[in-house]
Amino acid sequence: MAHGARAEPAAIEGGVTGSLCGDEARMAETVKKLLADDELRAKVGRAARTSVEARPGPANVCQNFGARYRRLAGAEHAAG
Repeated sequence: MAHGARAEPAAIEGGVTGSLCGDEARMAETVKKLLADDELRAKVGRAARTSVEARPGPANVCQNFGARYRRLAGAEHAAG
């Protein structure tokens, strides 16, 4: 859940991985809704976790670069 101008819309898919709340009243309403609905809270939590884990973090980025460099080095070595 995010509020106001500091929210990162690309990080939250409204109604799926969280909620973008434009004002405090909307945020309070969303919190109450999540607190009252265990199934919804679990569903949104799972979707949010899956979304975050799918994004390339620093370790994943480093692994991808390393794999690319190894492929390139292998291709150059074979051609050399």
